[in-house]
Parts: sequence; C-alpha cells; structure tokens
Amino acid sequence: MAFSSGQCGRVFCISALLPLRRVQVSSRAQVWKQYSGATRGEHQVKPAQASSAASSVNLTHQSQQVLTIAGSQRRVLKDVLPFSAFLTDTFGRRHNYLRISLTEKCNLRCQYCMPEEGVKLSPKEQLLSTEEVLTLARLFVREGVEKIRLTGGEPLIRPDVLHIIAEMRKLEGLKTIAVTTNGMNLARLLPNLKKAGVNLLNISLDSLVPAKFEFIVRRKGSQRRVLKDVLPFSAFLTDTFGRRHNYLRISLTEKCNLRCQYCMPEEGVKLSPKEQLLSTEEVLTLARLFVREGVEKIRLTGGEPLIRPDVLHIIAEMRKLEGLKTIAVTTNGMNLARLLPNLKKAGVNLLNISLDSLVPAKFEFIVRRKGKH
Repeated sequence: MAFSSGQCGRVFCISALLPLRRVQVSSRAQVWKQYSGATRGEHQVKPAQASSAASSVNLTHQSQQVLTIAGSQRRVLKDVLPFSAFLTDTFGRRHNYLRISLTEKCNLRCQYCMPEEGVKLSPKEQLLSTEEVLTLARLFVREGVEKIRLTGGEPLIRPDVLHIIAEMRKLEGLKTIAVTTNGMNLARLLPNLKKAGVNLLNISLDSLVPAKFEFIVRRKGSQRRVLKDVLPFSAFLTDTFGRRHNYLRISLTEKCNLRCQYCMPEEGVKLSPKEQLLSTEEVLTLARLFVREGVEKIRLTGGEPLIRPDVLHIIAEMRKLEGLKTIAVTTNGMNLARLLPNLKKAGVNLLNISLDSLVPAKFEFIVRRKGKH
C-alpha cells in the first residue's frame, strides 16, 4: 500500500502494521496521515504535520477534526488531548510528577555530596519564597500534576516547610505529597508532617553500620538520631521480592582461642582497635532496633563469642526484648563446659557447636591445638 503527497511517498506492508488510525485535518491543503495504533491511549494522538510548509498543521487550529479508529469508527471532536499539552512530551507521555527543591542548606556533609566546610549559598532573594513555591505548585497541579516531591538540600530544615505542605494539601487534584529527607529532624517533625498532609517519605540512609554511616556523613552520633523511632519494618527487613527477614547475626569479637587451618594463620591475625568494635551498648541497641522492626531470632557469633567477657550480660539483656523468640550461639565449645549452666540461665535456647572431626588426631591437626578434642 502506498501513500503519496506533494512531499514524499512511503510503502508499508499492511499485515506488518498494528491497527492503524487515520486523522483528517481540515486546512488549506488537506493532509492525510497514517500511523501505528501503538500509543498509550486514544487521547494521545499526535497532531499531523505537513513538511512542505513552514508552518505546521495542528489539530487544535481548526474548529473540527475527525479521528477515525479502526474497529470503533468513533468521531472525536475538538479536543483530542484532554491532558495538558504543557506536560505531554513529543512521544505522548504524560508527566504528572513534580520535584521542588526548598533549600540549598543541609545539616550533614556527605562525602559524595558536599565538602566538609559546606558550600557558598545563594542570596536569599534568589531563592523561591513561600508564595512562589505555592504558586508553582498551583500552576502544575492545574495542568495535571498529581504528585509533588519536596527535596533540598534538606527540606525539613526550612522553617516554613509545614505551612507549605499544609497549603499544598488544599490543592484539588494533588494526590501525593512526598518528602525526601536525611531523617535528622524527622523524629521531632513526623507527627506534624503527617498532620500537614505528607503521605510518602523517602529516608536517605547510607549505611546500617554506625561507624561507616558517620564516616560518610561526617557527623558523630547521627545514625542514632535517624534510626530513633523512624524506620518502618519494610525499610529494613523486606527485600525487593517481598520476603521478610527476621533472623539477625551479630559478631561479638574477632578473637578466637583456636587456629583452624581453613580460617586463620597459626600466628593469628592483626586485631582491630577496641574502639572500632561494637561496645556492649551498641550490640544491645542493634538488637533492640531489629527486634522492634520484626527480628525474632538473633545468633551470636565470632571469632569465638564465649571468650567475650560480657557475653552473659548481653544475652540476659537480649532475653528481655519483647518479640525475640530465639537467642542462638555458635561456639567451638572450648569454654562451654564452664559456661553452659550460666548460658542457659541467661536465656540461650539454641547452641551450634563447631566440631570439625570426631577423630582426635584429625581434629587437633585442623585446629592446631593439642588435647583440645
């Protein structure tokens, strides 16, 4: 089948095409355009254009246009783009999501984002005022935007953020107000944010390891502020397949009283400085956090966890956590005869004993310790 005009001709194989749509546009020179029906909806028809003239022929220029759709023979008059042309791109895609940056300021100094001394800020008069932010929101919502995300810098350090959100919530047609935050002010502001109208939060959490998090953001103690009473179960323990992970392993020490062939050189390894290891309180804080979010089983490992002096205290404190069903310990058994009664009393209800061989000579060869079988 061939199409021709004064400008060009193309040949198409009808059987290879998706259902065709035909648009007839009344103008000084009639132009017929055939194109594929693989668009997102009948409302997303692109205006036909005549390339021979300097000006394009637009469907909205005439008082009446005819849209013929194979199979339905419907006539669509006047408006073939009910969604705002302002927010529809050349591929017919509707853009109904707007991001507004409320401030350049931030209360962290993340390694990947900002130098430690901060950056030179723009003069206040060059930034969007409260009314300008709201005017932008009204304009875009009127044109079809259904979701607005407030970002920064850190949007929650802007003094009028709650007022802005409350006013946006009044806009008819706006379905979602989202906020992206580092979480530093979230524990204090969360009730008021919810009351003002926020229904979606994104929390930037670079690491669950406190030392690593603090290194990245260059602020001491910052992770505890972010995690305190903020993150839901799904943010922690549900993966991308919807699986909930309710089992946590905590390593109590690097030290070990054996030198297993498959694990450690005979002379041992260089140990980390004490200040880089988890303290008793940090271990218990991690346990509380994860149990509160849904963890039901915690396994204590090492090195050899039973050589840690405070292991019984840690277990006894964990046993007090509501919702924690199982405390397990993985041990090589070297201290077990001495500690077993106290472990049971503290609250351990599952033991795994690593026993590499029942043959004494073979066992001693593997662990490099005589008489330890």
